[in-house]
Amino acid sequence: YFTQMINTYNLLNKNYKLFLSDAQNSFEGILSYLDGSNESNHMFLIGSWEQLNKSRSQYRQATCAINNYIIALINAKEYKLALYCNEKIEPYNLKFGRYFDSKINLAREAVNIHYSKYELLSGK
Repeated sequence: YFTQMINTYNLLNKNYKLFLSDAQNSFEGILSYLDGSNESNHMFLIGSWEQLNKSRSQYRQATCAINNYIIALINAKEYKLALYCNEKIEPYNLKFGRYFDSKINLAREAVNIHYSKYELLSGK
């Protein structure tokens, strides 16, 4: 839900930051599902259409939601928050693929460029 809102509001140049705190709280809550099994306790956690909302484990749904959330943050240029979220999931050794990795690298580069410009301007 929050991922779709961030993407849509960002696309329409509207202020998605109104619900960014709630989205981050949801992300933090989803992390607990990564401690569970990938095989048991199927339920419907994400999605709204029948064909997209097939029964999946809580773990699988959490990984999908986390991937989508971090990508949405990067697309919205919320690089620091995206990198923070990525750090939070690193202990779980999740593998999202090359696209995700390229987006994380983009966020890192953007943050590094920002700090480099800051250092030049401030003389630090």
